[in-house]
Amino acid sequence: MSTPTDYRTAEGATVSTQSIVGWVVCVTSNLLPSQSRTLAALVAAAVHLERVNLALLGRRMAGAVTAKAAIKRARPLFL
Repeated sequence: MSTPTDYRTAEGATVSTQSIVGWVVCVTSNLLPSQSRTLAALVAAAVHLERVNLALLGRRMAGAVTAKAAIKRARPLFL
């Protein structure tokens, strides 16, 4: 199993979004591709949060969509 590569910044250790996406896809190979992409986006958003909840994750997810659409996309993974 591969692990995400990290690097140090003034704020501390960080992991690139691309590295996170690759790791999530690797360890979730039995999911549908769309489910893997959603999970990867959620993980990438979660690493930037102190406290994780559905609304904050949806707002931090990357993409050219509204926060409401991102929250709706993330919700099934919380059920």
